[in-house]
Amino acid sequence: EKYKEIRLSVGGPDDPELLGIYNNIAMIYDDDHFGKYDEAFEMYEKVEKILMKSSPQHPLLATLYTNMANVYAHRGDNDGAAKMCEKAREISVGLYGPEHRDVAMTWANEGEIRHKQGRYEEAVELYEKGVKLLVMALGPHHPWVQQAEKQIADAREGKYFEGKYYG
Repeated sequence: EKYKEIRLSVGGPDDPELLGIYNNIAMIYDDDHFGKYDEAFEMYEKVEKILMKSSPQHPLLATLYTNMANVYAHRGDNDGAAKMCEKAREISVGLYGPEHRDVAMTWANEGEIRHKQGRYEEAVELYEKGVKLLVMALGPHHPWVQQAEKQIADAREGKYFEGKYYG
C-alpha cells in the first residue's frame, strides 16, 4: 500500500508501474482466505484501464481477463466468468493464433466454469478443445494435459469439479 501511494504521487493513476501493484493486491483480495472479491475486481479494473491505454490487444489483458474470470467464479457469477474467458481467448487468438497454448488454457478455464455449473457435456467439449491444443504445444505427458484429461473423465462421470483454474 505504501509503495502504491508513492507511485501514485510520482506517476499518477495511469503509471504503468502500478500494474503489478494493483494486480498483486487484487490477487490477495481474491484469495479464498480473504474473499474480498469486490475489492479484487476494483483493482483489476484499474489494471485494465492502464493496459487499454497502451493497447486494446496488450498481451497482459488476456491474463487479466483470466484473473477477472476467477473473481466472477468466486462470486458465483459463472456467466460473467465465461465472458471473461471468451475475452481472454479473443486476445490470445489475435496475438498468437488459434493453436497456441494460451488459447488452450482459455478453453480449459471455461470448461472448468461449465464443470462447476454441472454442465458436464459443455465442460467436456471445452476441455477437449483445450487438451487438443495443449498436447500439440506441450506434449501428452505435461501436467496440464494430465489434469485436463482427469477433468474430462470427471465431467463425463458427472463428478463435481473441485480443482483450481490453470491460471
